Amino acid sequence: MSILGGVSTVMQTRLMNVAGEAQQLAASLHHAAFNVANAVGPFLAARVIAAGHDFPASGYVGAALSAAGFGLFAITLWDARRSGLE
Repeated sequence: MSILGGVSTVMQTRLMNVAGEAQQLAASLHHAAFNVANAVGPFLAARVIAAGHDFPASGYVGAALSAAGFGLFAITLWDARRSGLE
């Protein structure tokens, strides 16, 4: 388990606070998103290795996915502040 394993609980709580009447839908989509991430990360790393790069190159895939996640977080935070949800 990663160091950030506890982030899921915080994210789930935040979703429940903003989901309104669609809390069950938000919870299921949250769980599905984690399952997709658990599949996409290793898939992309395997594609990089299959392309002929060494195993340490998979770390760059992880770094790129982390940067993309941070970018999505920043956009979401900006949108929440713009629309007054935060």
